[in-house]
Amino acid sequence: CFIIHPGTIVNMDSDAGILIDGLHGNGSFNAVGTTEQPIIIKSVYNGAGVWGSISFVSSSSNQNIIEHCSINGGGMQNAMISARNVNGGSSQLVVRNCNIMNSGATGIYIQSSSTLTTATLPL
Repeated sequence: CFIIHPGTIVNMDSDAGILIDGLHGNGSFNAVGTTEQPIIIKSVYNGAGVWGSISFVSSSSNQNIIEHCSINGGGMQNAMISARNVNGGSSQLVVRNCNIMNSGATGIYIQSSSTLTTATLPL
């Protein structure tokens, strides 16, 4: 499980991305901040679509949680957060109390048979 702790700031460089690969292993991603210590995932440069995405590929782990996070400046070619399915697998993802901003494409993409639960996203 790839874990990002509360209060952490992750600076994403051009073309960078995070791949959670459930197809070739049991990958999971857990970024759970708090109201007082949110997690910030942002571009090292100002602008939209600078870095790639956080991509879940057939990762059905119940540890795939993004909560109290600010995610900014990704989505270079696709969604900033995506849950995709390969070879009949499915992805499961929980997103709560997050700000997802300045994507170069879509903010969140969920492919059919993947699950996004308890999403509270500002409009």
